[in-house]
Amino acid sequence: MPEVSSGALPFNFIELVKRPVFDTKCVACHAEHPGAPDMSYSSLARFDRAFSYPSEQDSLTLLGVGGSRTTPGRFGARASGIMKSLATKDYHKDVNLSADERRRLTLWLDLNSNEIGWIGNDRSQIAEQKRGTPIWPPIDMDPANPTGVETAVPLP
Repeated sequence: MPEVSSGALPFNFIELVKRPVFDTKCVACHAEHPGAPDMSYSSLARFDRAFSYPSEQDSLTLLGVGGSRTTPGRFGARASGIMKSLATKDYHKDVNLSADERRRLTLWLDLNSNEIGWIGNDRSQIAEQKRGTPIWPPIDMDPANPTGVETAVPLP
């Protein structure tokens, strides 16, 4: 069973959370409030310290990658300003996320808040991922079976 309804494979911020959660539940209201993040990856990275440690912030968000180190309680959904704001701020009291939308947001935050699924030497593929095009990493894998779980017995 996939993590979320779309399967979220291959990983991509735009497909996992931007279009299905932020664009449908957040962008319109945020546009009415100057200074609020516009829900783009770069604006969220500026607002939410859970993305990375301060010394890494600029270099990592430039490539679309969240943090590279974790500290229990200071990482992912548990430490995210996004989740805290949704749970505690009066201006978010009318935001109702479905179980799938909440799972998408939590999954993205817990997976290091990355913007793109992989970084290679091809800047055009990085740019395509930032535009929302899901691109499979160039590794030995079968896109028809991305988790690698074998169900045929005996194995071929």
